[in-house]
Amino acid sequence: MAEEKKEISKVELAREAREERLAEQNKDGGKAPLKLNDKRVSYITIPVLVIVLIAALLWGSVAFGLAQKYLPAAKVGNRTYTVAEYNYVYNSIANQMANYARNYGINIVLNEVSPFAQKKGQTWAEVIKDATDKQLNRFTVAYAEAQKKGITLDEKEQKDLDGMIEKYKENLTKGAGTFSEALIATYGKGVDEDLFRRMVQEQTIAEKYTRVTPRDIKYTVPELEKKYQAAKNDYDVFDFLYATLNVKVANVEKPKYPDTSKEKDKDKLKELNEKSAKLHKEYQAKVDAATKKAADEAAALQKEAEAAIKDPDTFKAFVEKHKDILQTEQAMKPVSPNHYNRIISMIADNDLVKFLSDSKRKANDKLISHKEKSATVNLAMYLNRFRDEAKTIHAAVRIVRKNEIMRQYTLTQKLKPETKITDEHVKAAYAAAEKVLENYLQDAKTPDKMKATEIKGYQSSYLDMVDFVPSTSPFATEVATWLESAERKSGDTKVFQDKLMGMYAVTFVKRLDTPAWQSTVSYKEADKQFQHDFEVMTAKAENEVKSAWAAGLADLAPSLPKYAPNKAADNQPAAKDEKQSTATKTDAAKK
Repeated sequence: MAEEKKEISKVELAREAREERLAEQNKDGGKAPLKLNDKRVSYITIPVLVIVLIAALLWGSVAFGLAQKYLPAAKVGNRTYTVAEYNYVYNSIANQMANYARNYGINIVLNEVSPFAQKKGQTWAEVIKDATDKQLNRFTVAYAEAQKKGITLDEKEQKDLDGMIEKYKENLTKGAGTFSEALIATYGKGVDEDLFRRMVQEQTIAEKYTRVTPRDIKYTVPELEKKYQAAKNDYDVFDFLYATLNVKVANVEKPKYPDTSKEKDKDKLKELNEKSAKLHKEYQAKVDAATKKAADEAAALQKEAEAAIKDPDTFKAFVEKHKDILQTEQAMKPVSPNHYNRIISMIADNDLVKFLSDSKRKANDKLISHKEKSATVNLAMYLNRFRDEAKTIHAAVRIVRKNEIMRQYTLTQKLKPETKITDEHVKAAYAAAEKVLENYLQDAKTPDKMKATEIKGYQSSYLDMVDFVPSTSPFATEVATWLESAERKSGDTKVFQDKLMGMYAVTFVKRLDTPAWQSTVSYKEADKQFQHDFEVMTAKAENEVKSAWAAGLADLAPSLPKYAPNKAADNQPAAKDEKQSTATKTDAAKK
């Protein structure tokens, strides 16, 4: 019993002592003074402050793009790409794809399936990511090989590149803001002018490597003969007649749809939308009728051609009869009206390639094709095929693009941006450019002078055509015809117009001893061999693109929407109340 009382007293003493301590701590309204010299406070406060400070610095460096210049986003081989470098490559491709898609009336939405995907069901985001990885892979390998070979830009190439960058800088800052701001808006955080210039420089060197390296691959004449015999269809020149007749579809004027942008009344808005739908239905019916009428005329034209065309003379007569609807094939311009000499790779029409390369083909065989619901009729007649024994030509050319010709004309004529460019404007622009190019050729008649001398007032590019083969020429065939002429002599010059491409200032240098077929086989086989070797290098496991730990900081196409505006709400949880307010719906769409 005594022991029990002793134990109770110990408990009471402990309770009293605890109550005294609590009373002491609760003086002054329960606010005990903080002892700043207490080491326990320091041990807790200082690390917390350090962590907060580090977090703030990290957030600021990421928000302002500083961290992106140093943190790794991807690795290829021995090279690590920073987040900023990855931003530049990824958004360069995203912007190119967006521009390309717009040409087809498509606005990219990242989470939607891309119609251009090579793999079924791929979204735009996946397509851009795959293209970026492929670009990084190929660029890294090409630039590393260029460095090994000591490939750099010469003085002229560097000057041209600097000029291109300055022009790009000027165009990018035409609106408001600085070049740095424009780069961030276009390519993402961390991309400044230094990084932009360095990446463009390295890409240009990598491209030069892929362009010049095949020239180092040489073949003996017996090797060329063997390669020619193994692929005669690829290297023979096909002699044929070709024409495209395109029945014009009658123009249907678009209706003036009612403006619904400012209408607030639901009933009136519904009425206007119904009216718009009715107008569009009527418009589409007229378009369909006009399209069908043109297709029916083309079908009748096909039957007429089948009956009329029997030989080259009747072919030309039929085309002359319908010259008002004759359409020039972009990939092939005729040596003489409708007469072509081309190797297969220079022909865009796959049906024509199949027709011409058939081993059973004989002279005057014809191909007349018209696809259902199409307003186009293609006419072709096989004449012959041969090995090109003509001499290879050395020539030099300065190329002025069509858009540059129009830019300079618009500038000199002080045309306003909203001015509608007519055929007369184009004709006047070409006439002005032709005079300038003719004056240019008076002083620049050799390849060295043409390379070193710019055309006053026009941006142009120089091409030294050391092994020019007419049947493989991408230029207007009038250029090839002029160069092939027997009376052509060294120093002869001429200006040529190409309404699709622009203008060419051409200088004839000399004929080479190499037959054209050998130059063609050598060029194509060397390029084929280089491409094979390059693919082997890029396919190595060590050159696979691998994501680094900071990849999540990359700005992946910030200017492109993730969801289509009208589908954004579909990605949110369904509202329970069907009478959800307009404001709530808008808020859901924003999320």
